[in-house]
Amino acid sequence: TERTLVWSAPLNPMGSVLQYRPQTVNGWKSLRAVPEAMNGCNGVYSVTLSNLKSGSRYYYRVSGAAADGRVWSETYSLTAGPVATRSKFKYAFFGGNGVQGSAQSTLAGRVMQQIKKGHYPLVLGGGGYALSSEAVASGAATDTTDAVALWKAQASAVTSNSMFAPVLGDTEVDGMSNGERAADYAEYMAMAGSSTTSHGSYSYDFGQTHFVAVNAPTLSMIQPSTTDGADHLAWIDADLARAKAAGARWIVVYMHSDLFSSEKSEASVATVRTALGDILLRNGVNLVLSGEGNSYERSLPESGN
Repeated sequence: TERTLVWSAPLNPMGSVLQYRPQTVNGWKSLRAVPEAMNGCNGVYSVTLSNLKSGSRYYYRVSGAAADGRVWSETYSLTAGPVATRSKFKYAFFGGNGVQGSAQSTLAGRVMQQIKKGHYPLVLGGGGYALSSEAVASGAATDTTDAVALWKAQASAVTSNSMFAPVLGDTEVDGMSNGERAADYAEYMAMAGSSTTSHGSYSYDFGQTHFVAVNAPTLSMIQPSTTDGADHLAWIDADLARAKAAGARWIVVYMHSDLFSSEKSEASVATVRTALGDILLRNGVNLVLSGEGNSYERSLPESGN
């Protein structure tokens, strides 16, 4: 029920203003913002809205400046999260989006618009965002930087209207052939940089649901035969155990790499599947989501839940 909104606008003596209103109210409330940072002629502004009504939708817009005076952005919306133990809420998960216009991403923009229409208070990202190699090869982008910028503009349909909590995929890892870097997506990964996170993974509670975002762009990140992988798995185990002990009503784990998929060979994932699978089952995880494969598969329940 609290949301911090961040935007960039031209530096101007008239300043920048955020206006917001509940869906059921016609009049706007205005909050003047002070620039927190400056980048050339632009300032980065933020406003925190507090005490929002659980489950309610709000509209907001921000102002910039032009030669003829104040100008307004388009109107966005946000939906406040749940507070009561039994409150219901919706969330979305997507992965492998790509840039609209790429040969393999012909519906990429439509996917973002459909998620926007769902008015989800929370959206989970499964990695594979700009897919810049594909975008450049298709002529949809001139280079990696252009592809990332185009994807962010496309994804703003979601990131301006929902809380976006992503993990990174193998296409966003530094050193891969596509040229994208984790730093390209740092603005969305604030929770992964806190003192309580480990190995780039992070967790949070939304209502009575505990979400764990596992940093596994490749399964080597959670390979139990390596020191880092074993330590990473131990952090996941401890985090899930705390959530279970605290009485989380639902526990959801999401990551990029698939543990189960027709695109995965048994030999390549067997040790990780066993190690992580035991942790998930022991801690009563209700749902696991992954965004690597393109085969659109859903596994059958393992334990009859």
